[in-house]
Parts: sequence; C-alpha cells; structure tokens
Amino acid sequence: MAGPAGPELLLSLFLPALGAMTKVFLICIVGFLGSKYPRASPVLNGVALQSLSKLLTNIIFPASIVFGLGSHCSVDMLAQLWPVLVWSLFHTGLSFLILQPLFKLLHLPPRLSLTLVTA
Repeated sequence: MAGPAGPELLLSLFLPALGAMTKVFLICIVGFLGSKYPRASPVLNGVALQSLSKLLTNIIFPASIVFGLGSHCSVDMLAQLWPVLVWSLFHTGLSFLILQPLFKLLHLPPRLSLTLVTA
C-alpha cells in the first residue's frame, strides 16, 4: 500500500511539527507569566528566566520537533521529500550569507542574525 503523496505528504509531516511547536509555545507562555506575576515578587527572576530560555530554545524545542517528526517519518517519505530538504538547507544558507554583511554594516550582534535565520 502506498503512503501519502504530494501535499498530503507534506501535511503529514507538518502537523506533528506544529504540535511540537505548540507545546513549546505553551511552555513559553507559562515562563512569561511566571516572570511577570505576581507583580510584587515574580516566580522567575531574570537569571532563572535566561537559563530556562536557553534550555528551551537549544534543547527542548529541537528535540520535541525531531521526536514529533520521527514517529511520523519514514525512509520512503524522506526519499520523496528530498527537494524540500535541499531547498530548506539552501534557503537557510543563503539567508545567513545575506544577513552577515548586513549585520556588520548595521553593527548588530552576529548572534541575532543566526537567531533570525533559524527562526
């Protein structure tokens, strides 16, 4: 029996990734509320919030996406979607190459360009 093809194939991979991103977004909302409320003494201070933010963006977010996609992805799907993978790598690399000189010209921190490219 053949698997999904065309747009159905992309949608079958997009929905699990969207579910993983939604979970991380909800965690971000909880962290934001913890840093703002109660107003007199927030639950999370600046140092804790920065550490949690790094943990979330560098480890939990990518891991949840890989986990969500891994359970729905197969070698056959990857064989059908190789143009999408190549295009995404090309697009990310090209964006990075365009942003680097622009950020140097505007004297912006280079780490911000990496953040914008990966977003």
